Amino acid sequence: MIQPQAGIIPEPGLFALFLILRVRQPRKNGSTVARLSAQLPALVKKAASMDARAKLVGTISFGAKFWDVISPRKRPAQLRPFKPLRSGSRTAPATGGDMR
Repeated sequence: MIQPQAGIIPEPGLFALFLILRVRQPRKNGSTVARLSAQLPALVKKAASMDARAKLVGTISFGAKFWDVISPRKRPAQLRPFKPLRSGSRTAPATGGDMR
C-alpha cells in the first residue's frame, strides 16, 4: 500500500540535493513513473540504514498537473501549482516540473 511521506525534515542537514523532473509523455509514462516512485521510501530506508549518522531522508512530490494524470479522481483538495515566494533576499521560484 502506498503511504504518504512526511515531507518535513525535522533537523536541517549540512547537505541537500533537490531535483525537479519532467516526465516525458506523462499520459503514456505516468503510471510507470508513479509505480517506480512508490519504491523510493524503501530505497531511502535501506540507504539510511548503512550509516545512521548521515540522517538521510528522502521525499518525493508530484506537481498538480502530473497528479491529475496519475490519479485524476484522487487529487488532494489543497494540491495546486506552486506559486513563487519571496522573503527579503530569499526566493522560492515557481519551478514547474512533474516531480520534486
